[in-house]
Amino acid sequence: MPLTNSQKKAFRRWLKKHDIARLCEMCGSTDQWNVHDGLLGALELDLENQKASASKMGFFALSCRNCWHTRFFSAAPILGEKSS
Repeated sequence: MPLTNSQKKAFRRWLKKHDIARLCEMCGSTDQWNVHDGLLGALELDLENQKASASKMGFFALSCRNCWHTRFFSAAPILGEKSS
């Protein structure tokens, strides 16, 4: 599901407030980032029992346009939600 306008604004505000570096630590490119238009989910892995289940954590993804190195940011604190 695409990000809402309020989610996009919250993420941009959070990035600015926390002075997130615009330099890509992998290729050195600056100021060229794509925000993935949706929240990404994760899986909780139980390796002993060989089971996977959906995690309650969601992530914003920010990808360098030059090398596609991707940074992940936990959505809950950015959107003002408590993570469980």
